[in-house]
Amino acid sequence: MIILYKGSGSPHVYPVARQSTFAGWADVRQRAGLMLRARGYSDAAQLLDEFPFEMWEGTNSSEDEFPFLYLAVPPEQYVGYEPLGIDPQYKLEFNRIAEALVEADSYVRFIAIGIAFEVEPPTVATPTLEVSSEKVVQALLDAEHLIATRGPTNAVDRVHTAFHAYLVAACRLAGVPVNPDDGVTQLFKRLRTENALLQQPIVNRVLAAMASIVDTLNPVRNRSTLVHPNEILLERPEAILVINAVRTMLHYLDARTVGPSSKKESAPNPGVRADC
Repeated sequence: MIILYKGSGSPHVYPVARQSTFAGWADVRQRAGLMLRARGYSDAAQLLDEFPFEMWEGTNSSEDEFPFLYLAVPPEQYVGYEPLGIDPQYKLEFNRIAEALVEADSYVRFIAIGIAFEVEPPTVATPTLEVSSEKVVQALLDAEHLIATRGPTNAVDRVHTAFHAYLVAACRLAGVPVNPDDGVTQLFKRLRTENALLQQPIVNRVLAAMASIVDTLNPVRNRSTLVHPNEILLERPEAILVINAVRTMLHYLDARTVGPSSKKESAPNPGVRADC
């Protein structure tokens, strides 16, 4: 384990469990960042912003219990972080972070990086879309970045936004009416029932089943992601499941929602507006 900061007591720490109050940690991190910037420690504030640490419960060989900041990363990323544990400047910055956390009413005994050996479910590739808009492209790029840097849970909201914006663009291109307040449920239903190109008898039942998945996207986004200060967030496997489901639908819809001739004749409008 890479120890970036160590308080008093035993030099050992063993992760026990992730604390469930994610919204509380987000608030503490914001307050600590404000204190760091107020003291002129902009480098420390940037480290706190960029590293996706989580608040964990820890223990040691004496069975002490204490909170600590922890980040588990894949082996190849862990190796890249190893120099941080011996760099005096980084040690100083993480000491400042620990002090700011105390001022934000959240003592931590350690700040550490560990190795995550878990094999995650593979993700469906991000589709290259022919029906698109500026908002679709940007949201998909944001999702890719968040998956790589902060994990799939943080990307669910952006994938939802991309899907919403895509449905708006696809409906308009196919001549299907779009109302300003339409959400993903209404748009998906209208697209699959009013667009003749999606009337595929063999897969109608599959699309109907997918409608149930689409119907759950709003509550998942609103109640289990960081789009709102929710205390309980999707775990990584469930977040990947949601992302994969949306990407699968995007792959199919983009292949079927308009015909080849329409794709050649009608260029996607990059200015299509989707209120998500």
